[in-house]
Amino acid sequence: MTEFKIEKNVKIPERGKDLGPWRELKIGESYFIPCGPEKAGSVAGRVLGFARRSKWEGKLTTSQIHDGVRVWRIK
Repeated sequence: MTEFKIEKNVKIPERGKDLGPWRELKIGESYFIPCGPEKAGSVAGRVLGFARRSKWEGKLTTSQIHDGVRVWRIK
């Protein structure tokens, strides 16, 4: 049986807070999210999914670059 450690006072992270300033980007601008190669795919998916679900009128693209993700506004 797996042992679990019960903890108190662990702060719940705010949703979407660490996705960067994607709403502020102008076409052709980008920003970098440092996250390490093992999390880059997940982070890129979160940014794109969050922008899509928010019904934002712009369009983003991402690329995994060495130790993180670069996010561009393309439309």
